[in-house]
Amino acid sequence: MLVPNGSKIKSENLDGGSTRLSWFRPNGGVFRYFIGVFLIVWLGMWVQGFQHASGSLLNPKTDASGKGFLSFWIIGWTIGGIFASYFAYLILRPQKPESITFNLNDLDYDSGTTTPVGYMFNMRYQMNPFQFWKDAFRKRFQIKGMKRGELEFILEKNPSRIYFDKELQRIEIGSTLTEPEIEWLHTQLEPWSKTN
Repeated sequence: MLVPNGSKIKSENLDGGSTRLSWFRPNGGVFRYFIGVFLIVWLGMWVQGFQHASGSLLNPKTDASGKGFLSFWIIGWTIGGIFASYFAYLILRPQKPESITFNLNDLDYDSGTTTPVGYMFNMRYQMNPFQFWKDAFRKRFQIKGMKRGELEFILEKNPSRIYFDKELQRIEIGSTLTEPEIEWLHTQLEPWSKTN
C-alpha cells in the first residue's frame, strides 16, 4: 500500500501476506516529560505529607478533633496520590501505535496508547473532554474468520471519522489523523467493507 507523502501512517508487509497500517497518536512530545517530572516531584512531596499526617494520626498525643481532620485529609490525599500516580504512568509509559492489520481472513485492531498531554493538543478532545476517557484505555481485538464484506467501515464528514460496529461496540479508527489521511485510510478499508 502506497502511503501518501508526508503522512504519519506507516505501511508494512508482514509474514504470511498480512499488511499492517500503523500511526502514533499525539503524545505531547518533549512537553510531556516536563509534566511527568513535575508529577514525580509532587509525588515525592506527597509521600512526605502522607508520612507526616500518618505519624500525627497515630500519635496518642493528638486530640480527637485533630485525628478526625487528619483522617479526612488522609483519605483525600490518598485519592489525589492515586490519580497523580496514574497520570504519571500514562504520561511516561512507552507509547504504542494505533494499528490495523489485514490478515487473509482476520482483522486485528489495536487502538495504541497516548498521553493526557497528547489529548490537550488535539482539537477534537478540546471540544469534547469526555472523549478522552472513552479513548484513554487501549483496545485490542481480533476478528477471526472474517470474510470481506462482513464489516461496514463508515466514513463520516465534518469532522471526518471512520468507524465500524463490533457487536455493541462502536470502534473509531484513526481519530487523530488528518482529514486527507482519514480519507486515504478509508479507501484501504473499502475492499473489506460491506457493499450496500
